[in-house]
Amino acid sequence: MEMKNTSDNGPAWKQPWFLFVMGLPAIVVVACFVTLFYAIRSDDGMVTKDYYKEGLAINQDLKRLDYARQMGLNGELLVTGLLVELKLKAAPAGESATNGQPLKLTLLNMGLPNRDQEITLVPNGKGLWRGQLTAPENKGRWQVHLQGADWYLSRMVDGLEGKAVILK
Repeated sequence: MEMKNTSDNGPAWKQPWFLFVMGLPAIVVVACFVTLFYAIRSDDGMVTKDYYKEGLAINQDLKRLDYARQMGLNGELLVTGLLVELKLKAAPAGESATNGQPLKLTLLNMGLPNRDQEITLVPNGKGLWRGQLTAPENKGRWQVHLQGADWYLSRMVDGLEGKAVILK
């Protein structure tokens, strides 16, 4: 007796297992193209061209930070509107590190890089320096950098307006 298979399930593309087996690789191919699109379109902001020089600069900053600690430098920064005032104190051995020179104050906003500011603070006598902001800054998290010729102080703060920022 000859057995004949009479069950015709229709075309393969209408079968559930065929759609499952072929559908998953198709979804992966589409996801691959979407990922490729975003990879080409976005910027590799964390990658620098010369990472070796970046590393050396970090080491240089650490040496300058250590030098500030050895000299006993500490400051109190106060921002009122557009006015920036800095009271800088040093141990007797570190007084020559400040000696009335202009200082560079850099304010880096952690959330909005377009709000970063760099200000030159001019000595006003008796350990006081003053400068002017280009725009009032208050909200957000800020990295505050203060640097002299061969030293450097830094601190992370939340908001700047109306509170004293202690730099050590």
